[in-house]
Amino acid sequence: MKGNGFDVMRKDFYIGDSCIMLFEMNNWMIPKIYKNIGPNIYTKHAEEFLKHYKEKNIFLEGENWVVELERKYTTALHLLEDLVSSQEAKLKEKGIPSKIVSNFKNASVFSGSDMIKLIEKLPEEFRVFMREWFEKDIDIV
Repeated sequence: MKGNGFDVMRKDFYIGDSCIMLFEMNNWMIPKIYKNIGPNIYTKHAEEFLKHYKEKNIFLEGENWVVELERKYTTALHLLEDLVSSQEAKLKEKGIPSKIVSNFKNASVFSGSDMIKLIEKLPEEFRVFMREWFEKDIDIV
């Protein structure tokens, strides 16, 4: 997620009859355009950078070349949905362990009210897990 511009504040997983991964995000949505800071204008890599991005909007910022690029994903939800629908080879390439990659075929992504509906259907032990998840950062005696 980080490589796509999303900042995960914390993550955890629950394993019962199914495996549930939880992500608390600093940002669920990011701009379509981002700045890619390139090399210093005086380095040998500057010419290579300019050739590579010659069709893009290149400009100077201080002493560095900068290019504006478009992101593939602007929402973490879209990124996760795309990940769980990927082919096994792509999942392995992204770092998903071989032992669990086949289980991703049955994966679903939930957020917001859909997540609340899911929580209601899961066993009590998951609700206890969720309460502990939210209480981790709260100083409760």
